[in-house]
Amino acid sequence: MRLLFLLLFISLSSHSQKVIIDDVGDLKKVGLDSINNELLLFYEDYYEVLNLNTYNRKQLKWHVDKPFNFDIFVAVDTLKYFVSGGGGMVYQFKNDTIKRIDNSFDHRMQHGSNIFVYNSKIFKYGGYGFWSVRNFFIYFDKLTKEWEVNDLVSSKKIPQGVYSGFDIQNGDDIYLFGGFKIDQYKRHERILNGEVWNYDFKSHQWKYLGKHSPINDLTTIKYKKKLLNIELNCINEIDVINNKITLYEHNLISPKLSSEFNSFFLNNQFYCFTSKRGKASLIVLDENDFFGKKISSSVFYKNYAYWGSKFLIYFLLPALLLLLVWFGLRLYKRNTKILLLENGLRYKNKFIEFDQESMEIIKILLSEDEVSSNRILKIVEKEQYSHAHNERIKVQKLNDINLKVKTLLGINEDIITSIKSKKDRRIRIYKISNENFNKIKKYKP
Repeated sequence: MRLLFLLLFISLSSHSQKVIIDDVGDLKKVGLDSINNELLLFYEDYYEVLNLNTYNRKQLKWHVDKPFNFDIFVAVDTLKYFVSGGGGMVYQFKNDTIKRIDNSFDHRMQHGSNIFVYNSKIFKYGGYGFWSVRNFFIYFDKLTKEWEVNDLVSSKKIPQGVYSGFDIQNGDDIYLFGGFKIDQYKRHERILNGEVWNYDFKSHQWKYLGKHSPINDLTTIKYKKKLLNIELNCINEIDVINNKITLYEHNLISPKLSSEFNSFFLNNQFYCFTSKRGKASLIVLDENDFFGKKISSSVFYKNYAYWGSKFLIYFLLPALLLLLVWFGLRLYKRNTKILLLENGLRYKNKFIEFDQESMEIIKILLSEDEVSSNRILKIVEKEQYSHAHNERIKVQKLNDINLKVKTLLGINEDIITSIKSKKDRRIRIYKISNENFNKIKKYKP
């Protein structure tokens, strides 16, 4: 049973991964030739060509100009180079020979620089040397065999120099992030760089994008214009172009990736150099099998737009919501209360017209707690009539208002009532039940 389980495990594992080289031995450097779909493994006196279609290997002798240090392997179209990370040396690998072709020297001013290919030219950005860090691009001129500075910058704001950082290319744009800066006042001290910058080679513009959290770069793999950062507990997929970072659980291989040799992604497969007990191996893993279960996803860098959105979400939106609630309540109250118009009263979808005197009586009653009989009488009285007749007109006017408002609201009680004044029992005081009306300011006739 135990043997059956072991055979089953091996058969299942073989579908997701292939061990191509069990022990790479005293390997010095690895290079990827994506045009010919080949992996180049460089040793002290020979190199091997691994065909990534058939996994066939062939071993070839080579000739090397001395002195030669295995540095950064760069493929430019059909040409292959080794580029010094710190100095200006460039070695071309051609016809089984590595030959130095530059007219530069080992200036040691660009340790940890970003080396990449743009427009069929080898570029460098940044790098540390002699207590300073570069913040500009240089490129290798194939004709002069010299390094030339790319001083085409049309933006006022430019980044501070960085070394040992990361780069992702997207057409004419390059994104730079991570690495280290140096303290401008204490040049022996280095500072983690958390800034993300974009440079457009077409417009020659620098653009500051924001700040990101520190990156613990144990091992990294460039993957579909993204950067995979292999940490102790997870795989971080950094999509700097779309400002997104996604965390995945490890697979069986990713925790064992070698920090000495670069792993690659090509044609939907990962070519992983693993290290265990002093032995490095090459394993091929399908793309779908490389990522474990998704853990989380969030923005990679934060800027003014990010904090502005947070302010909007946590402060402005709640305030706006409260405002909308308040406005809705007011609107609801207005719709459930009588609205005073110039020529009548509206309640919901019903309207009753009043003459000017009636509207004036209603307004003065709503604007004050108590209104004396004489004040209402002055609104309706006519000089040609006697006091008694004017009093009957006043009473009739108040009864008419009560009747119409009861009909409008569908109630039986009068909304205008009268009582005798507490100060002078000879005076009658009128009040209106104003809970059914929208509030109005103190009325001025």
